[in-house]
Amino acid sequence: SLQHLARGADAVLFFQFRAQPYGAEKFHSTMVPAAGARTRVFREVCQLGSILAGLDELLGSRVRARAAILWDPESFWAQDLEWRPSVDLRHRERIEAWYTVLYDMGITTDFAHPAHDLRGYDVVLMPASYLISDVARVNLERYVAEGGRRGGRLLRPEWWTRMNA
Repeated sequence: SLQHLARGADAVLFFQFRAQPYGAEKFHSTMVPAAGARTRVFREVCQLGSILAGLDELLGSRVRARAAILWDPESFWAQDLEWRPSVDLRHRERIEAWYTVLYDMGITTDFAHPAHDLRGYDVVLMPASYLISDVARVNLERYVAEGGRRGGRLLRPEWWTRMNA
């Protein structure tokens, strides 16, 4: 929860407060488990609440992301078709691999559509971008022409790839 706040979240949400007495959700984790309030989970939730109460200055603050990973639903869908270039090419897997690398390096990252304004990012990654619209192409060309860096070679979890193209 605190990690999300440190990366710009304005809220911490939990589901559910109290365990349900029946149905599939009776096994779902809750703030007040079936065992009652005298549990480690409930104590930790109360401790988190005390910490959050002292963090009012974070509310509405902005965290500047240094990197952007491009997410384009059309490219994602195209790579999920049976006639994709390779069965090893999985859009979501590539994006998660890049995000994990950036996260582990402590680099705050946004997900952005290729046609959105990319100025302000130190680097824009395009992992496994299979297709791109003309609007997005022009946008990316402008980003690079103005000094932006792009990258996104295929990255397998067991590989390390340089982040500049």
